Amino acid sequence: MHTWVVTMPIRALDGNTGTHTFVVRALSAEQALKKALQEAARKQARLHRRDAWLNDEDVVISRVRRDGSPWHDTGTSQSLSVTT
Repeated sequence: MHTWVVTMPIRALDGNTGTHTFVVRALSAEQALKKALQEAARKQARLHRRDAWLNDEDVVISRVRRDGSPWHDTGTSQSLSVTT
């Protein structure tokens, strides 16, 4: 298992934007995204972001070392950025 940081852009009803970040344990970036989306759907997560719309297409996923430092520099792509 690896630790992953999954960051998704959000947009509130009033047009404000931001991100919602999840730290999850998973074997792969794809599993990390799935776990983060499950967390994002929970009531507490929706309340935290005040029901802001979650953009699950422009996700940045970064694998983290045991000491908390990034595995590699992260980049972004149109659909999914995976850093392993």
